[in-house]
Amino acid sequence: MKTKPTIGILDYRIGNLSNVQRAFEKTAIGLVKVVKQPEKISNLDILVIPGVGSFGDGMRELLKKEFINPIKEVSYNKNKLLIGICLGMQLLGESSEETPGIKGLGLLPFISKKIPTKPNFPVPHMGWDTVSCRKKDFFFNIPHSSDFYFAHSYYCVGVPSKLIMARTCYTVEIPVIIQKQNIIGIQFHPEKSQKNGLQLLLNILNKNR
Repeated sequence: MKTKPTIGILDYRIGNLSNVQRAFEKTAIGLVKVVKQPEKISNLDILVIPGVGSFGDGMRELLKKEFINPIKEVSYNKNKLLIGICLGMQLLGESSEETPGIKGLGLLPFISKKIPTKPNFPVPHMGWDTVSCRKKDFFFNIPHSSDFYFAHSYYCVGVPSKLIMARTCYTVEIPVIIQKQNIIGIQFHPEKSQKNGLQLLLNILNKNR
């Protein structure tokens, strides 16, 4: 029997920390703790980067708190799992047009661009929207096309199709779950997506245990 993993929710003063923590605790998969010191990251099995806000603020806080190298060490260890949620997902990429000149973590091959506006499609993209999943094990016990909660103005561009696990459409096609080996990005908020969001987290954690 495998021991329960240690799950760390990264505290870098950007966004919805407590909601994400509670959602992972509800999965009952492992021991969930908030991580505030970079030296604590190496002891984790799973690292979660949450976040709501601007790309530039997020990267500046990661740099200020000396989190960047420990995050990358997790990504290089295939026995560990790195999950980015909303802004946390975008920080995994190379850059964002929101803050030119500031590099991302460079762990996933995309850049972030502003969602194009169209009549009746305001930006930010806010609220419930339908997600279509390509990878069935991500959506085990979730209907094929289900609604999840979004709150974002930027989306990931240039993602290789083989890495896109799920998509939505909001003026353009938007990758909403990306996976490259042990790195997973989730654009919507599973912690705000009620039973579908909780089931998704369960599926991800069980799949990667």
